[in-house]
Amino acid sequence: MPSDTTLPRRNWWSRNWKWCVPVLCVIVAGAFVAAGVAFLGFIFGMMRSSTPYQEAMQRTRASPAVIAALGAPIESGWLFSGRIETSNDSGSADIEIPVHGPKGDARVHVRAEKIDGTWHYTIMRVRIDATQQRIDLLRPAEKVHHDNVNMFQARTRINRATYAYTPATTSSSITPSPP
Repeated sequence: MPSDTTLPRRNWWSRNWKWCVPVLCVIVAGAFVAAGVAFLGFIFGMMRSSTPYQEAMQRTRASPAVIAALGAPIESGWLFSGRIETSNDSGSADIEIPVHGPKGDARVHVRAEKIDGTWHYTIMRVRIDATQQRIDLLRPAEKVHHDNVNMFQARTRINRATYAYTPATTSSSITPSPP
């Protein structure tokens, strides 16, 4: 005669929770890490496609002084720092891009303002890590000083507010523009 003292069989969770909980924690943590990496990749991809970044890398790779210091080919590093802000036809950028060549490493510093859809560079220079040598990538005619950029921005804002800037030979005046 069978005995009624047999224990009921435990369900799957009660038999396997000791290995299932750590596996689920690793899967959830891996999903968060993957989402973070994807987000950073998206952000860095957007910054790499920006005009200031592209212009700086193009000039860095074309500069004979930088090629002499770093060798060729010159490649950009993966992580760079700074910020790029744009809104319609205006914006600003202040970024530092690590670059390297067969002979050494360097950093490219770029500072620019976007005014009426055009980027105006105030700084674009390479600093060689080993020697601390600085190589300016802007031609003298391209250099825009912050005072000039800020004056131009103020003039642009005034123009957009239905006022026109009319320079005179002896003084500057602001007059309302016709509707």
